Amino acid sequence: MLQAGNCQIMSAGTGVFIRRGNPDEAEPVEFVQIWLMPNHQAGEPFSVTNGFADGGEPGQFVTLASGFDNEGNSLPMRANARLSRIVLTDSGTADYRFEAGNFGYVVPLTGAVQVGDVVANRNDGILINDVEVITIVGVGDAEVLLIELSEA
Repeated sequence: MLQAGNCQIMSAGTGVFIRRGNPDEAEPVEFVQIWLMPNHQAGEPFSVTNGFADGGEPGQFVTLASGFDNEGNSLPMRANARLSRIVLTDSGTADYRFEAGNFGYVVPLTGAVQVGDVVANRNDGILINDVEVITIVGVGDAEVLLIELSEA
């Protein structure tokens, strides 16, 4: 069972069947589900989960999962992608450097952020393309998911 702050990575191999539910009808549950194209077909199905409840220091990126080089205690995945989380305070900033040729999305899970001239509110997404470094600014307190992808 997933707990608050958990990240779960699944790879179905050749097919997928997922059952989701909330055993506590009195307490609502929110989660983010992202589907990524695998970097190779077939393979054995797997599922791994890790807790990231503390989220790291405000203003510091925490790599949740990576299909590039595993970083720290990040989860492995079969996609050319990296999922990172950051918590920003009001007007707090953080720079993120994309690997050459990569693109991505900035998605506030709570609060709002600004990247350049674009403001994104909760569950909005900002496409980042043809940019090497971005600065994310918290518009109020915000928890942010950054998805970096490679077309290779």
